[in-house]
Amino acid sequence: MGRSQEAARKTCGATLKSRKINARGRRRAIAIVSALAAAGTVPLSHRAQGGPASGATCELAPGPTRTVTRIIDGETVALDDGRELRLAGILAPRARDADAAEGGWPLEEAARVALASLVLGKQVQIAFATAKRDRYGRLLGHLFTSHDGTRQWIAGELLGRGLARAAALPDDGACLTELLAHERLARTDASGVWRLRLYAPKPALQTGALSGARSSFQIVRGRVVSVQRTKGAAYLNFGHDWRSDFTVRIPRSVLRRDEAWAKTLDALKDRTIEVRGWIMRRNGPMISIAHPAELAVPGNDEDLPEPTISHRAPADGTDTPAPATADGPDREQQKKNRPEQVAPGDLNL
Repeated sequence: MGRSQEAARKTCGATLKSRKINARGRRRAIAIVSALAAAGTVPLSHRAQGGPASGATCELAPGPTRTVTRIIDGETVALDDGRELRLAGILAPRARDADAAEGGWPLEEAARVALASLVLGKQVQIAFATAKRDRYGRLLGHLFTSHDGTRQWIAGELLGRGLARAAALPDDGACLTELLAHERLARTDASGVWRLRLYAPKPALQTGALSGARSSFQIVRGRVVSVQRTKGAAYLNFGHDWRSDFTVRIPRSVLRRDEAWAKTLDALKDRTIEVRGWIMRRNGPMISIAHPAELAVPGNDEDLPEPTISHRAPADGTDTPAPATADGPDREQQKKNRPEQVAPGDLNL
């Protein structure tokens, strides 16, 4: 077992013990973190020597049980009480990702079909993190289904199929570490969105392309040139001119969440990191992270296959990704190789 795996196991075990999580939940949580370490990318908090496990604790409050009556899109459903629910912690592929016409992006339809197969017409248990509604007034929560005593985490399943990307909301990144573990499975398999260069990590030095991706959710990878701090935030600079180069901003609200984790940021100088979030324009292109787990130190990059499809499909559609919703032999083998997808932590739904 490598040092990163051992450190992750010890850190995760200590956190769970302090919260008196039962042995079964502890084994499952450790397995998830170990899977991340083995895959080659571990959230920064798990890399810190002696540091606490920022973002590793997944705590959800049980909500009502409802029936899903309609699928609105790949991340939103309608419930039998008339309310709409947006799945927390994930972003489904959209036509606008590829500048495609509405309804003209196969992966968008694949996500909607997959979500329908998982929850449409079924009873679902809803669980909430910090925020219970989004800015549009929709419920914001996690969905679980049960069949023959097995509970399925819907967000984890979509991520594991490569039909969503993990993303935190401002001040609410509950279960992001666990969500990233499921996403990593799809990235390793080059499934769904991870077959396309469109969704692959963007080089931090390509500032023109990043500026052109303003207001979109991206994963960016590059070497940190310097680390600076102000009263309101910490900044990771990827060039010598912060006025034009790519920058990562860590707001004070995120720094205060875990001061020990915040101190490890200074050690990132000259390290290659991967960050995810929404591209904004502040001098040069910038991502302001919402949760510590959105910042990661990649491991062996060769463990991740290169996307095989260019970012723009040709007019004849020959390079367009297939919906890939059916279960074939390869899909079944991938399922066997994956850890059991369960509700995180010790939720007793």
